[in-house]
Amino acid sequence: MKFLCMKMKGVLVPVDDAGHEALAKVSGEDVVSVKIKKPRNPKLLRKYHALLDLVFKNQDRYPTRDHVDEALRLSCGAWHLIELPGGVQYKVPSSISYEDMEEIEFVQYLDRVYDAIARHYLPGITVETLRRQVEGFIGARIGG
Repeated sequence: MKFLCMKMKGVLVPVDDAGHEALAKVSGEDVVSVKIKKPRNPKLLRKYHALLDLVFKNQDRYPTRDHVDEALRLSCGAWHLIELPGGVQYKVPSSISYEDMEEIEFVQYLDRVYDAIARHYLPGITVETLRRQVEGFIGARIGG
């Protein structure tokens, strides 16, 4: 069972009824395993998708938005190596999903994405301008 908690006065407390119900099923003497993982802010993923849209619409190298995504993952360090028979190694884009990349790591990745876009994908635009455009795009899409 999974549920969200917040720390209050040094104790983890469920934040909703589902969490309270799940915790009520645990006996007072039971030892349970707990994995501390801070959920990622969904706004960060919206920023990433806005950046993908911006790059895709302003270039002609990549035929799809997914290709832009893969290129950014590879050029910004979100990859792993696989080895094929014969010893040939290839970089493969890694997952940046909520389950696979925690918020701190995703923020660092997103900073590298801004830098890479400004340097290699849309030269002539500054990181600051990119950030302003993305914030404006996100605000317009979610109404504020």
